Amino acid sequence: MNKNSMIHLLTSTDSLKKYDWNSYIIKVISLYILLIKNSFLIYCLSNDKINALF
Repeated sequence: MNKNSMIHLLTSTDSLKKYDWNSYIIKVISLYILLIKNSFLIYCLSNDKINALF
């Protein structure tokens, strides 16, 4: 294994780590959005005033 292939391997794994981190952040954000939506729906259903509108 020469120096260039080692550098290439390091940069490729680094880019993979960055990609995994970005996808992880996106997953967390989407989970938070789902939680907020669900809690808002539960609040709406439990609230009588909003229930009367539907």
